Amino acid sequence: MADTACIADSLNVALTREGRYAATAMIDMVEVAQRTLDEADADTRQQLEQERAQVPAENQPHRLITDSDYAAKMQLVMQAEQDAKRNQKGLWSDEGLKGRSPPKDRYLIQSAANPAVQGRVKSADGKAVLVSGFSAVSVVAGCTGE
Repeated sequence: MADTACIADSLNVALTREGRYAATAMIDMVEVAQRTLDEADADTRQQLEQERAQVPAENQPHRLITDSDYAAKMQLVMQAEQDAKRNQKGLWSDEGLKGRSPPKDRYLIQSAANPAVQGRVKSADGKAVLVSGFSAVSVVAGCTGE
């Protein structure tokens, strides 16, 4: 039977390389806690440190692997994200990732099959919508956006 940690690592890297997730989605709670402290101003940092000191050690985030193993795994994921960006996959593609990110404007404009490019977009109430430049705006005065 395959090692589950090995499968999970490969899956995380594969999903990131395909552009399904950004590398930051793979950070653990230890890193989240550290980043929160690093980004906080002095007053907030002091308050956070006081609150964390009240939490028993066994309830604080901890890694099940060494820091160096974690850093190596994160390096793989970060490289996978760079590959996805370079190859314009998933989140970084012009088409976007269906259900996760909208298509980029240049993709919509270049796509001849897209009704927005051909000026045939209507709002839910059937009123005409003018597609101009990179945004769609209603031509009906007083449009509330409902």
